[in-house]
Amino acid sequence: MAQEVRDGLGGPWVADTTVATVLQSRELDLGLVEGRGLPDRLEYELGFATRETAATGFLFDSLTISLSRADGTGSTILVTGDVFGLTLAPLVPGGLLSGGGLSVSEVTPRLVLLDGAAVSFGYSIHVQLPPALAGQALRTRFDFFNNGDGVASRGYALVVPEASTWGLGLVGCGLLWLGGRRMGGRA
Repeated sequence: MAQEVRDGLGGPWVADTTVATVLQSRELDLGLVEGRGLPDRLEYELGFATRETAATGFLFDSLTISLSRADGTGSTILVTGDVFGLTLAPLVPGGLLSGGGLSVSEVTPRLVLLDGAAVSFGYSIHVQLPPALAGQALRTRFDFFNNGDGVASRGYALVVPEASTWGLGLVGCGLLWLGGRRMGGRA
């Protein structure tokens, strides 16, 4: 199973245990939207599968998503996926997301992760940015930890791009136009 390398913004960044490196990472700058800051919310997707089985006293393969200011300060872990499922990092008073929020919903993984996996899941992660981050560029990081035990694990992470306001507006106008044509034909 070869590692797929895509950017992680709109397309999944994929990492797995076929790469012998202990830590595989991808860092993305989340630039400002032209004419305004970042949207007030970010959306991620994380998928993870492993043939490892839960036990005590052992470090497992994992995939973590973190967020920081563009200069690297204020770094905070958002979520980690491993043999135990998805773990949300608690929001810290005074931390980067203080005044914001974090929620998740289960999704079907967009990639075939690993046949015969003991654990396999996909989640959409919604990050409500606090007002203090308005107008600031941010950086996100995906880290895949490989414990080297030879048991297969594979995961992906991506930032889901914000739907363009213009794009949504054009779709809405097109639907209204089609609806008007249908009603006009019935009169």
